[in-house]
Amino acid sequence: MKATAPILALVCALAELELFDTGAAAPLSTSPSTKDLLLCGPAFTSSSNSPKLSLPHRCRPRPLGDPRHPIMVMLTHPPYALFDLEGLSPQTLNLLLQKAYDGSTVYRWEWYLATSDYAAASQRKPDGTGQQGTIAPISPAFSSLFVGQSLLEVTQWLRDKPKSVDVDPRFFGVLDKQSKNAEKVVLCRLEDPKREKDGATCVLSDAGPSSLWLSGLDSDLDWNEWVKDRRYRPSI
Repeated sequence: MKATAPILALVCALAELELFDTGAAAPLSTSPSTKDLLLCGPAFTSSSNSPKLSLPHRCRPRPLGDPRHPIMVMLTHPPYALFDLEGLSPQTLNLLLQKAYDGSTVYRWEWYLATSDYAAASQRKPDGTGQQGTIAPISPAFSSLFVGQSLLEVTQWLRDKPKSVDVDPRFFGVLDKQSKNAEKVVLCRLEDPKREKDGATCVLSDAGPSSLWLSGLDSDLDWNEWVKDRRYRPSI
């Protein structure tokens, strides 16, 4: 993501290198052989909604002290705004958030369930470290104010947000009719509305790895390759 936060190494790719234990909360070894990890972007190889990942040809070493190192990114990357356009029940929202938390493999709540109140959003810390998103379970009284809004209306929330609001400024998620069974999340990238009438390009993803796909993007090229054959428009 050239214009956003540093890039998070994909856990799947690191697991292939046996550098990341996806079942442990303390994933890294300090042995000399693993001191320099490979930071790799995703290679989208599947025709399904949630592409399979494989090691790309472009991988570069990052020392542990590098701010672009995967561990450093985990600590500093802001959450992604998540907009409920369908009016899902708190129970369904909790399940979606929990699935994304479990699927992230980094034990962080990467989705911020957006409200119309910017003051309620996660705020940037003075030390620059990233906040977590919405932690499940949410309040039983939660009700989305974005129900029935268009994608273009939703993107305006990101365009208008104060700088102090600590969410990714370009990538976000949407919940639509496909999310009713807590199985799918729509992943989107903010676009110039002069070129894209919806103000964003989107793809449909499984809920579990949804935030992982976004945090693992290595460049705009990765997103463009993914969207090319899988473009999706949220249904409301």
